[in-house]
Amino acid sequence: MERKKIFISHVTAEAEIAVALKGYLEVAIPDVTAFASSTDIALGSKWLTAIDDALDQASAVLVLCSSWSVQRRWINFETDAGWGQKKPVIPLCYGSMRTEDLPDLLQALQAVNVHNAADCELLIQKLCTAFGREPRTGTDYSEMA
Repeated sequence: MERKKIFISHVTAEAEIAVALKGYLEVAIPDVTAFASSTDIALGSKWLTAIDDALDQASAVLVLCSSWSVQRRWINFETDAGWGQKKPVIPLCYGSMRTEDLPDLLQALQAVNVHNAADCELLIQKLCTAFGREPRTGTDYSEMA
């Protein structure tokens, strides 16, 4: 089975959330590797090249959307890059952000709220369906939320 790669677009200030999401995705979905620039770019690397390479290899782009992050240019840059490569780009709304509050560009994409266990389970199920996988049993979606 081919390993699928997910690019997690996030702002540096929210790196802890991106790293936690990366861990949950890799546990909940078989044969998936998630890329979060906060942990997956080696010291001394050309970080823009590493991001570009990770976007090229990604099967999907998840965009962490908070009321603060959606105002940052890098979120839009990575969203545009994924969209331009015709990859599924999925805004994940957390904190006080809701799908209906997304800015225009992100509202053009099918977004999902990830505020509770049911939301997180739905995200994992939809990603598994898209990748032709079955979610691992025993995933604690309440902890993920």
